Amino acid sequence: MVFRREKGMISVIMPVYNVESTLERAVQSVLEQTYSDFELLLVDDGSTDRSGRLCDELGQKDARIRVFHKPNGGLSSARNYGIQEAKREFLAFIDSDDYYEKDIFESFERERSEQTDLFVFNIKRVNGQEEFPLKSCSLQDMDRESALKALFHYSGAEFYAWNKIYRRDLFAGVEYPEGHLYEDVYTTYSYLKKCQQVTISDHYGYYYIQNPTSIVSSSFSEKQYDNVWQRLKLLEDVEVTFPNLVNEAVNKVVDGYLSTGFKLSQSIPDDLTAEYLTLLRQQIQKTRLRYGHQVSIPWQKRLALRILDFNSNIYGFLYKTYLGK
Repeated sequence: MVFRREKGMISVIMPVYNVESTLERAVQSVLEQTYSDFELLLVDDGSTDRSGRLCDELGQKDARIRVFHKPNGGLSSARNYGIQEAKREFLAFIDSDDYYEKDIFESFERERSEQTDLFVFNIKRVNGQEEFPLKSCSLQDMDRESALKALFHYSGAEFYAWNKIYRRDLFAGVEYPEGHLYEDVYTTYSYLKKCQQVTISDHYGYYYIQNPTSIVSSSFSEKQYDNVWQRLKLLEDVEVTFPNLVNEAVNKVVDGYLSTGFKLSQSIPDDLTAEYLTLLRQQIQKTRLRYGHQVSIPWQKRLALRILDFNSNIYGFLYKTYLGK
């Protein structure tokens, strides 16, 4: 991947696909930043509604906006396209149904050091009219292992693509995997491995809009199991690269088992659901045998795994009741 540099600080990449109802809000949250040294790339990923036309209209109103139209290829494809076209020293991502706090770029400029390769900021989840702040920390000039530990421990940091600002050199040789879900997990980890210094801020900079649509009675798809595959891939690499963090990586895998188990429990019972529920239980058993006596898994998670193994319907009911899913 060949990068073209232009004077200026941040390239903001926004994949766009059939989001005509939320696109303008997301764009305005970028344009209204108190720190204005940025470009905004709108990557229309083959929208079939008015989103593509809206991108063009918005681009005509503000010179900081650059608009691109491409055939539909999915979120990762749109991000990769934007990375290739970006011209600034740092890159940021925003999903077109979410929005920024207006001073997050100013916070980035104020809190980072000259050596910062990755800047991580906090998140608020928005569900209807309610906002749910996530737990984070404030740590500067961390090495990659300390930063990775923080991402494992703080839900406000996590492995999301969109609550971070990246030095563009991190993207050399690393792309988002196309055709997969949960692409953030291992890809963000791959970028983090290349960092020399990381800054984590507890400043709330991103509003993540939770989809209120229930997954009850939906069909399970093979791609949803990427939530497990991506975490297992991360664990495999952590064992070699950061052996002191195996405990955290195993717990990350367990979280993937639990959330995927819930999706399976709420899906239409068919052959595919049964196949992946069996596979999930087999992998839980493998993890239990390999790491059960080596790592510390909270008793609540251990109990949840036992219930999932015993009866997925009971597990789904308890998961929804106690976690409010």
